[in-house]
Amino acid sequence: MIKLVDALMLEEMVTFIDTHNLGAKEIRYMEKNHSSMKKRLQNRLDKGGLLLRVEEDNSIGYIECMLLEEESYMQLVSLCIDGDIDIVLDQTFAYFKEEYPDFEIDIVLSKKNEEYIQYFLDQNFDSTGFEQMMVISLQGKRKEPKKVDKLSKEDYEIFSQIHDQIFKNVYWTSERLLDKDAPFLIMVHKEKDKLLGYSVCSNKGRSEEEIYFLYGESKEIKEHLLIRSMQAVLPTCKNLLYLLDQSSNMQPMLEAMGFQEKETIITFSM
Repeated sequence: MIKLVDALMLEEMVTFIDTHNLGAKEIRYMEKNHSSMKKRLQNRLDKGGLLLRVEEDNSIGYIECMLLEEESYMQLVSLCIDGDIDIVLDQTFAYFKEEYPDFEIDIVLSKKNEEYIQYFLDQNFDSTGFEQMMVISLQGKRKEPKKVDKLSKEDYEIFSQIHDQIFKNVYWTSERLLDKDAPFLIMVHKEKDKLLGYSVCSNKGRSEEEIYFLYGESKEIKEHLLIRSMQAVLPTCKNLLYLLDQSSNMQPMLEAMGFQEKETIITFSM
C-alpha cells in the first residue's frame, strides 16, 4: 500500500529515517539533525516534490522524489527501507509506472548501498557504472578580481553542437543548460574567437557546488577552466565537486591540483 506523505505525516517520516538511516542503508547527504531533516522534507513538498510511504508484508519504506512535471523527469533523492527491499521497491516502481508513465527516472546511490544497488542491477535499470566523486576545499582561497569568461549568446550554437555530441544521453542537454532559469555558470576558454573548452558549474550560493561538465581540447585548458570554476563560486563555496566516470584519465591531474576522493557513486535510470 502506498500513501502520499503530507505535512501532517512529516514527523512520522523523519522519526523513521532517524531510526533506519544507518550503515549500508545510509542516505547520501541526508541531514542528521531532526529539525533540519523535517525542514528539508517540508521544502520538498513546498516545491512540488513527492514523498511516499510504502508498506507491504511488514516491510516499510519512505521515498523522497524531486519532480519536474514540465520536463517529465523524476529523481529519487532518498530512500529508506526497513524490511524486504524488493517488496518495497517493486511497489514503488509499479506506482511510478501507473502515475508517471512517461517520466525519466534517476536515482544516485553510494557504493556502500549494496542491497539497493543489487535491486536495480537485478531489475536491469540502465547505468554507466561506478563513478568517483572528487572534492577540493576552497576554504581560505581568495576571490581574484580577474574577470571570469562566461558563455555569450554568439557561442550558443557551437556550444550546443559540442555539448550534445560529447555528452549524449544526459538530462542536462544544451537546450536545458541554456535556459535562462538553469542554475549554472558556463565558463569558456576561447582563442582567436574559437571555443576550445567550457565548464558547467552549479551556481546556487551553497557551501558546496559541483562542476557538472568539463570539456577542453588540452590538459592545460581543462586545468584553466577548473581554476576559473573555483574562482567563480567564491566566496560562498567551501567545497567544489567533480564527478569522474570509469573511463576518465583525469584523476592524476585533479589530485595534482588538490582534489581528493570523496565517495564512489552509481546512477541508475529508467
